[in-house]
Amino acid sequence: TMLITLKETLSSLQDAGMRPGARVLVVGDGAVGLAFAYWAKVMGASKAVVAGHHENRLAHARKLGLDAAVSSSGRTLSEAVASDPAAAGPFDLIIDAVGHHKIVEEGIPLLAAWGTLAVYGTSTHLTATVDVMAIPVGARLLRASTDEPRVHTQVLEACRLGLICPSDFYSHVLPLEQAADGLELLRRREALKVVVVMG
Repeated sequence: TMLITLKETLSSLQDAGMRPGARVLVVGDGAVGLAFAYWAKVMGASKAVVAGHHENRLAHARKLGLDAAVSSSGRTLSEAVASDPAAAGPFDLIIDAVGHHKIVEEGIPLLAAWGTLAVYGTSTHLTATVDVMAIPVGARLLRASTDEPRVHTQVLEACRLGLICPSDFYSHVLPLEQAADGLELLRRREALKVVVVMG
């Protein structure tokens, strides 16, 4: 159930230039955002921070051992990051796992020199207004790419070795007859991902 998400997020991090010691901010507290941040820690990030709107998911992020999980509900990214000393920037890599112009616009001031802001999420809210002179020296804005086949074996090995546990990224297991209930849980943002089991 989780292999597509785990492969997409790992390959995106690699393509975005993730390196050991990097300070990483992931905006989005769903399964994709949590997977991005967790992989960053596995890959040696010195700091992996998640920002999102849902306290239950942020609490789950903390249980996963991420360095900080901050609420961006009703405040800017800068305000969210400033709310927790463990979340302080600047960041070498910022991942927009949601796909919203405000994340791009508010993320640029949080970038370190030579940092990368990678947009993974897609939506109808991606027309951003960017002040080029506010972009740190050497920084880049990247449309994230994925390459599932390239990392397939690597993800399977990471699961086998216990470096990552797929069940950490879904919250409900339901029989096929309750698939509509699972969709409703997702619509209400009460589930990370839902596994539907066919008997």
